[in-house]
Amino acid sequence: MIDIPNLSVKRPLGTEISARRIATRELQSVSQAGCYSLVIELKQRKKIQVGKLGKVEFQPGLYIYTGSAMGGLRARLLRHLSGTKKMRWHIDHFLNAEQASVKKIFLYPAAPGQECRQNQKIASIRGALCALRKFGASDCNSRCRSHLIFFPRGAMGVREQFV
Repeated sequence: MIDIPNLSVKRPLGTEISARRIATRELQSVSQAGCYSLVIELKQRKKIQVGKLGKVEFQPGLYIYTGSAMGGLRARLLRHLSGTKKMRWHIDHFLNAEQASVKKIFLYPAAPGQECRQNQKIASIRGALCALRKFGASDCNSRCRSHLIFFPRGAMGVREQFV
């Protein structure tokens, strides 16, 4: 189980933002650097061109992407939630799919190695699978296989834990 504090949005880091509360105004107070995990539901199978990683068929289920925003969380998260953006990162291609929707966001304080530590905690949960090797981890120095973790539909307790 992941040790993520369940605090209100008024305390920007160590925060959980649920789907009902993901709105641009909720993210306005989150301006500092930090790391984040996006909980994304993919409703149906979808083939997606993921930059240089190629065209990949993703299965329906829950995906958790962990990234960092050392220039500020607000701008990065608003960009991820935007429907119109230049395809820059692997996650942009995934989130651009009509079948993908962000259900929750977890925020973590900026610290050396924080992004990979959180990603590795998520990857160690029973039922977790590497969604695509090197996805979001092309510059990772902590030996993460991927920063996109997949939980197939029916993975025990995962949906209740994250959504």
